[in-house]
Amino acid sequence: MSDVTQADMELVTNALTDFFNHASQIKNFNLADFKNFMEKIFKQAGYRELSDDVRNNILIMHDYAVGDFILITGVIREIRRLYPYAHITLMVHPRSLSMAECCPYVDEVILYDAKYTDRNNIAQFYQPAVESARELLTRRIDVCYAFTNYADSAFLMYISGAKTRIVRQFPKSSDVYDAYAQFSNIVIPLSFVHNADCFMFFVECILHARVFNRELEAWFTPYDLNVAKKFLTLTPPLPLYALCMGSTSLRRHYPPEKYAALVEMILAEENVNFVILGGRDDLKSAKIFKKALPKNYGGSIIDLTDKLTYRQSAALLSLCDVYIGNDTGVMHAAAAVKCPVLTPNCCGADLPHQELRIVQGCSPYRVPSVIVQPARALPECDAEKPYDTFGCRAKVPHCITQIEPQTLFKGYQLLKERFTQNLMEPLYIY
Repeated sequence: MSDVTQADMELVTNALTDFFNHASQIKNFNLADFKNFMEKIFKQAGYRELSDDVRNNILIMHDYAVGDFILITGVIREIRRLYPYAHITLMVHPRSLSMAECCPYVDEVILYDAKYTDRNNIAQFYQPAVESARELLTRRIDVCYAFTNYADSAFLMYISGAKTRIVRQFPKSSDVYDAYAQFSNIVIPLSFVHNADCFMFFVECILHARVFNRELEAWFTPYDLNVAKKFLTLTPPLPLYALCMGSTSLRRHYPPEKYAALVEMILAEENVNFVILGGRDDLKSAKIFKKALPKNYGGSIIDLTDKLTYRQSAALLSLCDVYIGNDTGVMHAAAAVKCPVLTPNCCGADLPHQELRIVQGCSPYRVPSVIVQPARALPECDAEKPYDTFGCRAKVPHCITQIEPQTLFKGYQLLKERFTQNLMEPLYIY
């Protein structure tokens, strides 16, 4: 990597401090004024000049949870393929760190763990962002690919000193629209496709390169796989189905007692093993699920709630025949290891396209899958105003509770047919 002098870094960081001190005094932070002021400083410090180094210094940023991180694993691999000699730095959110540490396509992984009460208030988070920028400024980044959702990441991308800053377009109604529009210098047009394909479009649109492989990946170590296998040593040699009842968003939680009814229906027709996956927050759901099962349900239930790391869960999913569970990071890990997916979704099938496209953009990718939705959003969620996340507005299990176990069982039967026919497009039913 190109040499960076302490004087260059101090010139940039001192200028940042001076600007924000001034903005705090006048109680006004203007993005355009900030950019005009800092561009002169970056040029003076040499951060806007092309590097003489034959190796590109590439920064890949991702600021969201692990499920969304899995959706960029394919494009990370493609960037490495196209830049085999580049030094690639991957910056991730804490929830993605465990899996990112096993990424074979980057040279280093660094953590961005700033915490704010309002992530779209740039003036609030400048200090922790500057501390992160100090680390990035040492690298003289040539290109930054920002697969991100928040304005603070757009700000960090800018103050990293990256010469070329590539982001995807956000809708003008989005809180981060202004930040991304002003802090980037290449914007990928908004496309209503699966998020993984949207990220691949970065390569196709900017590098004019053909995507060689669109598959996603979930990374784990041989140790992770051995740990997962040890929990299965005493189970009979039957098909293994994963069951995950957790999610960071409570609106996506399908009732565990309804999962119990579904499992009872499956075990009435087939002899399989079920393994329950989840973290500490899912212990209550696992308890309710097991209590709701009839005493003579047959089969084997292996409860591994709060017993595996995320990577170990991904390793175990690579041994599973089916994933049944909520829309969460574990679901995307299942899809990445080619495990067919059955998932209930909280978004009513009658909602406008701008809300349903979010469901479609985050569906299981390139694997046989069935997504079961409630036929209609509940009245309080059936608003005319467009909503920029999943269609259910509640902060508790709400619209998703309308889905009956019999409908999920129908989805399960359809999933088996799609797997037999090798149909990779998701099927939506209600």
